[in-house]
Amino acid sequence: MSDKATTEQDVYEIGVDEGEEPLLGEAAKPTGGDDRYSDGSDELLGRAGVAEYTFQETAQSANPARIARTETPEQRFAELREEASSYLSEDDLKMLDRAFAFASDAHKGQIRKSGEPFIAHPVEVAIILADLRMDVEVLCAALLHDTVEDSEATVEQVTKQFNESVAQLVDGVTKITRIEVESLSDEQAQTIRKMFVAMSKDIRVIVIKLADRLHNMRTLAALREDRRIFKARETLEIYAPIAHRLGINSIKWELEDLAFFYLEPARFQQLSRMVAESRTQREE
Repeated sequence: MSDKATTEQDVYEIGVDEGEEPLLGEAAKPTGGDDRYSDGSDELLGRAGVAEYTFQETAQSANPARIARTETPEQRFAELREEASSYLSEDDLKMLDRAFAFASDAHKGQIRKSGEPFIAHPVEVAIILADLRMDVEVLCAALLHDTVEDSEATVEQVTKQFNESVAQLVDGVTKITRIEVESLSDEQAQTIRKMFVAMSKDIRVIVIKLADRLHNMRTLAALREDRRIFKARETLEIYAPIAHRLGINSIKWELEDLAFFYLEPARFQQLSRMVAESRTQREE
């Protein structure tokens, strides 16, 4: 995409149109009827609508209680490295090591609201992206994505230590993170989705941001209730539709399940029991 102002047509072309190959993975298919959303919309830039929840058989795993980890960030990074080694070169893995060291130093002493060391978050984001087999620049940018926003590190330092592409990815995620969401009206959600795409010259920025939101949703229990509700609605109205449009079904489904857990806890538990009972009956 050129440096010229992004037109609405440019934005639409980023998505997956009929007859085209999806950007990542298998294109998402409508569920619960002919359309994904109850108002008949299925557009990244259109009205988000009210999602008709597709409660997967694994949906009960959305319970944040199962997210708590005892591994250290270093141990989790070792798991990330092992996962990435299945498709990255040795030179790429060395670059990944440098990114982890840089991020660890930048976030030294910082703690998340969940009580975890801050560096645990970018490592988990990178693991999500490694599961999607994203390239080394994306994995490095995931490890570094909060360094410019939440530490003394600069984009210039990232460029010098890594390369311009990684620095642009980090800068892109930082700019998207700074977008203020004041309300979740249909118009506001539509505007935010447009801004996300228009501000991202590289579609990989959006994929990193989706992984970032997914891990934040997994640890949402650390926030107070009003913030949990707002973040869950924001996820359902903004992030899940973007993941759907990009065809990243694994992220879309988990985002929806986690949002459902916080927005409709009683219904979530009811469906969890129904799914568990159904599985037991089939196994018998």
